[in-house]
Amino acid sequence: MSAGTTVARTVRRSVGDSRPLHAVLGLAYLLSYWNVYVGYISVRWSYMGFPYHPMAVWQIAFAALGVMAVAFSLPTRLRAPSAIFLWLLFAFVYVPTMAQTYMLGEREASAYTTALAALTGVMIWLCWICRREPPVQAAKPAPIQIIPHHILAYGCLAVALVMTAILIFYYSSILTFADITSSRDVYALRFAAGDMTGGIIAYVRTYYTYVFGPTVFVFALMSRRYRWFAVPGLVCFVISYMIDGSKISLLIPLAMMAAYAVMRWVRSSVLFMTAGLGALSLVSGLLTGHSSVLRWIADLILVRSIAIPGQQFALYYDLFGSRGYTWWSNVRGISMFVPPPAAFAGDPRWPMLGKIVGEEYGGIASQNNSNANLFAGEGVAAAGTLGVIVIGLVLALYLRVLDRASVGLHRAFVLVLMVPAGLALTNIHLSTMLLSFGGAFFVAVFFAMTRPGRVTGQGYRQPGY
Repeated sequence: MSAGTTVARTVRRSVGDSRPLHAVLGLAYLLSYWNVYVGYISVRWSYMGFPYHPMAVWQIAFAALGVMAVAFSLPTRLRAPSAIFLWLLFAFVYVPTMAQTYMLGEREASAYTTALAALTGVMIWLCWICRREPPVQAAKPAPIQIIPHHILAYGCLAVALVMTAILIFYYSSILTFADITSSRDVYALRFAAGDMTGGIIAYVRTYYTYVFGPTVFVFALMSRRYRWFAVPGLVCFVISYMIDGSKISLLIPLAMMAAYAVMRWVRSSVLFMTAGLGALSLVSGLLTGHSSVLRWIADLILVRSIAIPGQQFALYYDLFGSRGYTWWSNVRGISMFVPPPAAFAGDPRWPMLGKIVGEEYGGIASQNNSNANLFAGEGVAAAGTLGVIVIGLVLALYLRVLDRASVGLHRAFVLVLMVPAGLALTNIHLSTMLLSFGGAFFVAVFFAMTRPGRVTGQGYRQPGY
């Protein structure tokens, strides 16, 4: 290896690990998102509940400092599954929440500052706690596979194919590839699917899209032996989109390929991920009006995946802050001991918070179930600022368990596999992600894939950041 190549690699490594540079890029992403929000989202999508109200100087400074602090605290590289969750929450929830809340909220600006400060503190603490490494134990037994990879691969493929047949048969009367640019077509398909979905079939659909389809697809990305798995894997996402027109079904394989590319070509550096998203926001803000392709990308990623998750913090805080916090009474199990707020005691929509918020606020809500991320639905809706702190503690526990469960497994395989669950968490509650979108399922599978084996005389440790 030449000296020039060594120096270049050293420079790339030092740049990729630079926290101050990532803080600057986080600020650039926030500014570029503000630009596309003002020039495109608040204009084209104002009827969906995206108004534009100028922010005060102190509000802009508060948001900018918070984003830079969290960006500085994030893991610099994707070396554990918690890192992919944290970056997705930062990019798809935290930044748009800080950017939009003061513009969307109906209360006095000071009412949101405490909750946003708590959200910032929780994000920083999550980054710190997930950087901690499990203690190294001398002579710790090395992991031995219980479930060989080929059994997992072909087992998931078989389940995915069976699910495909079930879903095609069940939804045969509505299956169609809705025009992704037509809200009317997409919502018509979504309403039809919603009327037909319930009970076990609902779990089949979510596990099909977020567990078995992605598992088949990740084997295609990871190994030449399973390259042909890409076809049935992509079929799963297409069938999922044909059922309800959910754009996330098309975004998942793109996000998985992007995560794989980051790990393969830029050594898992999150710095390049933030820079790429900031560049996309900037280009979309400048050129969306001149390119149908960029407009489609902006609608799919910037509106559907970023603006909407960031919108929910203000909506949920306003509604439940004025009518009564839920105190997590909408969560199955807790509902046995905690009654719903008095304002919703006889409401037929309870415990579907998304439907309640949707119908109350119109826009997005009048046409769709206004689902929310954990910091909105299980945070400010549950107990205001206290709720944000509590759900942050629960998320930290889950991420630590997930990291420990993945010790000894192929890092890239685990990280790419967890991208769909991480994306889901940006728009659903933590409890829902654990039960219905594979969060708990994957922890169980990771623990089952390895067990203590023979003593090697050397310990192994969770990779650091």
